[in-house]
Amino acid sequence: MCALALTLAAVFAEERNVGIVSDNAVGGVIEGASLCSLHRCMENSLQAHTDAARDRGVQLFSEIRTGVPEQVEADGVRLCEQLTELVRDAVLNSNGGILTLHAVAETSGGHVTVRFWADSGDTGPAGSSSLEMTFAVPDSKTAATSTTGAGESHLYILLAEDNLVNQKVACKLLERRGHDVTVVNNGAEALSALEERAFDLILMDVQMPEMDGLEATRQIRGRERSTGIHVPILAMTAHAMKGDKERCLAAGMDGYISKPIHVQSLMQTIYTLVPAL
Repeated sequence: MCALALTLAAVFAEERNVGIVSDNAVGGVIEGASLCSLHRCMENSLQAHTDAARDRGVQLFSEIRTGVPEQVEADGVRLCEQLTELVRDAVLNSNGGILTLHAVAETSGGHVTVRFWADSGDTGPAGSSSLEMTFAVPDSKTAATSTTGAGESHLYILLAEDNLVNQKVACKLLERRGHDVTVVNNGAEALSALEERAFDLILMDVQMPEMDGLEATRQIRGRERSTGIHVPILAMTAHAMKGDKERCLAAGMDGYISKPIHVQSLMQTIYTLVPAL
């Protein structure tokens, strides 16, 4: 059984037919269906194409904008299939680089209309295939989850990452949310940066030249024993292997995420590590 089928079987218990409007945008109104996680459907659609994207030199990301609800009443199986097709077509038409699956919502009464599109920019769905669906929201509440909350605090973040594309993507995501990002290329440079100024959070790639993230973290924690200060460190790794999380935590890291990094997962993890946000 393919990875997508396994994902669908695990997440959704029912399957119903959903009407499709044949056009550049695919649309429909879904009511009375089972409750499903819209955010998880997006993540699953990206995960289904991780290998194909890697083969084409494409890095996959997601952006769930303000007002997009976590849960909706919908045929989750069909929605996941449609999003997977949307991502597949975008990957096949991509020449490498970054591909982002976006979601933006408009709410009216107890319904929310969500437009999805995948592209290499963030200016909107113009010129790219899109999917537009109207959902009933449980209890007529949008239960919106935002990755760009207006109440967020300004963070000073140290990003230790040796891949130039990943540096640009992470900076863009964080700076758009009002955070200040300092970029270094390896663990040794991270240690030097910490001597120059204080940071609220460190995003630490595990595999880097000269000094990797694990050794850098051990040295940072060693220094902190004399200062009493604890800076949250979030580990990032390109290949999630068994035991990676345990090694990161043993080195002194506070959290762990695997690449490709999705906006929602990254921001939720940051909120956990920095409760003041």
